[in-house]
Parts: sequence; structure tokens; C-alpha cells
Amino acid sequence: MSNSNNKLKIFIIVCVVVFLTGLAATLTGLALHGWRDLDKLPGEWHIYEGSGDTDTYTLSGNDAKFEAMDLNLAFCDVEFKQGDEYKVELTYDAKMDRPDTSIENGTLNVTTSDEHFISGEEDGFTMRVEITVPEGTTLTDAELTLDACQVDLSDLDAKNLDLNMDIGELTIDGLTFETAKFNLNLCDATIQMVGESADYDYDIVNGLGSLTLDGTDVENAEANTNAPNFYEMDADLSDIEITYQ
Repeated sequence: MSNSNNKLKIFIIVCVVVFLTGLAATLTGLALHGWRDLDKLPGEWHIYEGSGDTDTYTLSGNDAKFEAMDLNLAFCDVEFKQGDEYKVELTYDAKMDRPDTSIENGTLNVTTSDEHFISGEEDGFTMRVEITVPEGTTLTDAELTLDACQVDLSDLDAKNLDLNMDIGELTIDGLTFETAKFNLNLCDATIQMVGESADYDYDIVNGLGSLTLDGTDVENAEANTNAPNFYEMDADLSDIEITYQ
């Protein structure tokens, strides 16, 4: 009887994995390559062939200065970079509502509206968010909730980082922080942290998927050496590579 129960459990797990993998592949393919075969997503999502016209909203200089950022975005390209000045630039299809954007009490807030238009074009998303800070800037806090996005956060320097991401691609080269929390589901992520492995303590819980930590394949990992920096990661159904520079 015990052997039969174990076989049943294995069968159920395999079925769930196959279902979730198929769902992830379908959603990722749709998010990255167009929505022609999708009538409606949960919530108020509208599918259309892109208008071919784009609008741009820009904040720059003193009007764009911020010390922390809070992003809540879906279905877009996101790029963070260092440059000569503070700058926030949103590019989106003319049929879309501009994401709510404000700077309040030193915090940059960018949020997509509850009702989104998704482009049918195959050359990428219709919405792009580019955030630039002067070189050497350290943010106090960076809180990001990103769904079905392609994200590049290279050279991000934040004392406290909270990153929640469902479905998408994440690239970070040269990440600096004191404390960080990563919650990644159905993601393809490459993260390079500034410093050496000895500079970091961590608590990693990895569900289904693959995780390579400094060149070694791991499932769950923990380090508690009183290092100056700490991060925790909860990942599932994701392919993740973490390195140090």
C-alpha cells in the first residue's frame, strides 16, 4: 500500500509540473511575442494590434530627483541605469493610459493602471520604463513588483531591496545592497552582486527549477557568517544564476 501511495504522489507531482510548465511557457510566449490568440486575461485587459503611435512622458533634472523607488508594473520593459542626471522616461502606445507616475516624499512611484492595453506587435512590448540616476547614487529603498516584464536593473545600488517578480526575464549586473529580498516565480534571472561571496550571508529556498550559486548548482542554501550584507530568496519554477564580481 505504501508503494502504491508513493507512486500516486509521484504521478500527481509530475502532472502538476507538466501543467505549470505548459502554463508558464504559454504566458511567457504570449507576453514576449504577442497576444493574437488570447481573447481576454483575468481582469480588465484589452488585446489589440498596436496603434503604431507612441506617447512619451519624461521627468528630468530636479523634477525627477528621488531617494527611493516603488514600482508596480506589468507587461513592459524596465531598465534602470546610471548616467548624468535623474531621469524617468515612459514610452507607451498611444492607446494606453499612461502609468501613474509621481514623486512623493522622495519616493518615485510608477504604477500601471488596472486596465491595460497589450500590443499584438511581435517586436516587444508597447510600454517601456527607463529610470536613470546620477553615477554613484545609493537609494535608501527599492521596492519592485513586476509581472510579465523584461527587466534590467544593472548598477542598482539600494540599501534595502525588495523584488517580487512573476513571469519574465531579469538581468542585474553590478547589484549593491545591504539587505535584499527576492521572490521569483516563473523567472529567468541572472544576478551579479558586487563584491565576493564572503561579503554576503543568505537564506535561499529554491523550489522546482534550477539555481546556480557562484558556479555551484544548489537547491537550498544558507550562510550565516556575520557578513556585512544579507539577502534571502524564495524561488519557484525559475532558472536563476547568482555570481559575484
